[in-house]
Amino acid sequence: MAKQLTTAPKIVLADKFLSGKNLPTGIQLEYVSHDPIEAGRLASDVAYVNGKWLDLEAARYWRFGKRPRDRRDLMAPEAVISVKEALVSPDNQIVTLAGKTILSPFFGSRTFSEPIPPTSVIAEYSGTLGTTLTRARAYGHWLLHRLPRLTTLHEHFPDATILNTPWGDSSLLARLGIREEGVQRYPTSERDQFVYVENLLVPTHLSRPGLVRVQDKNRMERMVSSFTAGIPDDPTLPELLYVARRPDEKRSGASNKEELEEYLNSIGFTTWHPTDHPIDRQIQHFRAARVVVSEIGSQALTSMFVGPDTTVIILTPEKSKGWGSQRQFQPKWRQWQRVVCEARGQHYAQIVAATDTAYRSFDLDMPAVRHALETYPLRTW
Repeated sequence: MAKQLTTAPKIVLADKFLSGKNLPTGIQLEYVSHDPIEAGRLASDVAYVNGKWLDLEAARYWRFGKRPRDRRDLMAPEAVISVKEALVSPDNQIVTLAGKTILSPFFGSRTFSEPIPPTSVIAEYSGTLGTTLTRARAYGHWLLHRLPRLTTLHEHFPDATILNTPWGDSSLLARLGIREEGVQRYPTSERDQFVYVENLLVPTHLSRPGLVRVQDKNRMERMVSSFTAGIPDDPTLPELLYVARRPDEKRSGASNKEELEEYLNSIGFTTWHPTDHPIDRQIQHFRAARVVVSEIGSQALTSMFVGPDTTVIILTPEKSKGWGSQRQFQPKWRQWQRVVCEARGQHYAQIVAATDTAYRSFDLDMPAVRHALETYPLRTW
């Protein structure tokens, strides 16, 4: 690896993978599932906007806009490819020694447009390693982006070492039976630094809403069952659960969360911080819940462990200044949490109760929240 590596041209795997065309030299299909691809369906889908509840399944709501589509044509089967002599970064940017960068939403790989100098290759690993690297670091995003990849690798390639991120999550790995000695921690989180892997396994993952497999009921159920196996139910846990952000998380979520917590407690909800508990206990809490309320954010994604027909209510701002796309906060947009609920057949409700937000923090309109919960069409508390 003494020469400087360029990253042109790109290898775009999407069309080749779906059409059955031969993959480029050095890349081959190691595993592909033959399970049927089945998009899940929400038990109900409503949103509280401008003082009233809207049934998002009703055609009249879509008169003035385009309804989100399932895009089942973009739902690829669960699969694993291998890349011989690959360079990979913490962002899952994958470059072959021939200097070609791999681009595929199905496998979570990203392009890298700059030449890679030899000094950026900071380690070399022989043998077979399976990558679970992604840009997402947040807790809920770990569950959505990396847990399905880990499940695939561990079940179908149990002898492969897991190329994982530099930070923690050992308890989550242990839930799948993966010992730390079977994990190779990436030596840095700097996205412009690479490691050389003799044989890199790259599994498909649950990608952004409406794309690839987020809605795939079969894979979501298999992943959840595998991860939660052996955890007993605890009937003493609360059925009404308010999943709160960390108390020290001041820059994200509702700035008046204390007022929200006080109100929810007054109508029977129990305030609960998932990250204060080991993963086994978190799963027990979600299994026991029949109604979950949470602010928008990665914490809410842990409700993927609640069962079908459970009600998940997400509090969101209407729009955001300087924080991603505004459309993710609009009822028409299929944000992460809604699509996860769809895959699991849950009742999903979105309360739009804040406007003109700055960065990630917003003030909830508490009178609107109270009215929304008091008039929720499926209220059972």
